[in-house]
Amino acid sequence: MPSRKPASFVNLGAPRVLAHAPPPEQEAVPAEGARKVALIVCHGMGRQVPFETIDTVARVMRRAHRHFGQPRTAPDVTTRIVDIGIGKPVGRAELTLNDADLGDIELHIYEAYWAPLTAGKVKLRQVVAFLLSAGISGLRAAPQTFLRWMFGNWQEFARSYKAFWELAVALAFVLSLIVMNATIAAVVASRGIGHDPAKWPSPDLLNSFTSSFTLVLVFWGLAAVSLGLAYWFHEHIDEDRIGWDRGLIRIRAGTELTKILVWLGILATIAGGILIAVDLYISTASATSTPLWDRVCSRLSVSPCYFANVHNWVVAAIWGLVLVASYFIRKFLIEYFGDVVAYVNSHEVSEFHDVREAIRRVAHDLAAAIYALREPSQSGQPLYSRVAVAGHSLGSVIAYDTLNRLLLEDSWRPQPDVLTRTSALVTFGSPLDKTAFIFRSQKPVEAEVREALAAGVQPLIADPMYRHPIEWFNLWSSQDWISGRLTYYDENPPVAAWRVHNDQDHYADIPLLAHVMYWRSRRLATTLLAAVRA
Repeated sequence: MPSRKPASFVNLGAPRVLAHAPPPEQEAVPAEGARKVALIVCHGMGRQVPFETIDTVARVMRRAHRHFGQPRTAPDVTTRIVDIGIGKPVGRAELTLNDADLGDIELHIYEAYWAPLTAGKVKLRQVVAFLLSAGISGLRAAPQTFLRWMFGNWQEFARSYKAFWELAVALAFVLSLIVMNATIAAVVASRGIGHDPAKWPSPDLLNSFTSSFTLVLVFWGLAAVSLGLAYWFHEHIDEDRIGWDRGLIRIRAGTELTKILVWLGILATIAGGILIAVDLYISTASATSTPLWDRVCSRLSVSPCYFANVHNWVVAAIWGLVLVASYFIRKFLIEYFGDVVAYVNSHEVSEFHDVREAIRRVAHDLAAAIYALREPSQSGQPLYSRVAVAGHSLGSVIAYDTLNRLLLEDSWRPQPDVLTRTSALVTFGSPLDKTAFIFRSQKPVEAEVREALAAGVQPLIADPMYRHPIEWFNLWSSQDWISGRLTYYDENPPVAAWRVHNDQDHYADIPLLAHVMYWRSRRLATTLLAAVRA
């Protein structure tokens, strides 16, 4: 039987204690050898495990160097546990990027790991309340021009009808899920309590509910099969490849089919929610009223057109699937959007203040210590000549906040160097624009003092001087409904010399999966490579 062991490219280095303060009274001497660059990555929402992000980024950098490096090689990786002076061991990955033009770069990859801080902290009701509040506020604001205080003045942006319809669909989808989950809970409670047959729902009403749920299950079942195949194909791309060939007819056809099926699933969910809501209204108006599906079938002269004459086990199986689907939807909302609720809901006082501050402290302490590291030799120079900061999804918001805080603190020091040593900010799958729009929209336009102070603790939107040396790259996808172009972080009209470089990633082109597909894309590989080479 052949061995399944893959060829290894990883070496385990010895633990190391790093100097995090400059040696006293030593003359600065330029460091020799390959220049050292740090890449700090903030992971996104969901159940991340320790070192998962470092592993993923190291693989991205190896693939990037193999495809776009000079020479094109896949460097080995050394993993090491280091002491950088924050009171706990820190893991990092080290690899050397060979560059015939720029010289060798010794790259050190760190992660700001915060996932456990939100685990179990957010409840479903809080997620739903957040989504409804954000959706309603966004709907009110979308038809108007958008005002945001940046760079010492109000910046005005055109109204967005696209955002209005996106928020309308999202709000209808969330409301439909609420209606369906409330109905599921009510029916299960009614049928599960007591020994006598339940008076509600009536057999006809129960069958009408079953028909509505079947409509939703059928369309989402088709979408799930298509998404499963797309995910399998995406995950089984060769380690040495970056993305897939979008020119292949089977890739294009599969992508377009998946888009259609996902949107049909969304529309079916909204339709199912409306049908169930109408049935609930009819049943409360009169206990003997005819359910909606009966009326539809009568109009179509079709009898029976739903579950009136099927075996009980068929109805039970359908409701079993509905309960399973409801469980996974609840789990998904809590695990993913729960992180967003805990971190970004800063426009109001909330019970998540301590969680939010703990996440910020983790990222800030790590990044501040990395900037403070010094060469162990007599030079006393910074260990890293350049530092790049990157964040995926919610991690992009954390990365943005962390860099802003470092720049603000550094500006008060006699010899600031964070600005000059930061090469790039890379955000991908980022909700920064959406959060800026939604939360700014929840405060009155006249709140100028508050907005000016809020911008004051964000140097990246307070003064153009902070944007000139730092390249800001943002990768987004039209099929990633969490991300988007970053428009509300530049002046209007934007200044070409320091605007955000928005780059649409066409590889991340499958709905629901697009948010995690950046990690295999050519765009991310080339962007991160450019960021650490800058």
